[in-house]
Amino acid sequence: METEAEPAVAPVEAGYYYSVPGRSVLAPCTEVAQFRVFWMSGHIARDTSVWRESMTAWQPVHEIPELATVLLQLTQPYLAAIWRAIGLLLRYGHT
Repeated sequence: METEAEPAVAPVEAGYYYSVPGRSVLAPCTEVAQFRVFWMSGHIARDTSVWRESMTAWQPVHEIPELATVLLQLTQPYLAAIWRAIGLLLRYGHT
């Protein structure tokens, strides 16, 4: 019986740095698999800012095709969404 092969881990074009509310810029990720882990754990979301050397400015994940096509089809666990909301509150405050 043949088993379905695990899809190959795709490297991203260049290392992306990412910024999380309440923290400084974090080290670059060089594989989409790393972003999947961060996505599923709630450490990044569609509006997380990312940047790499070929970009002129920071952009949210959902505006970068090579990341958006992979990540936006995945769901984020409920708890991860709560932590993301807390991070946004800490970053932007509440009134």
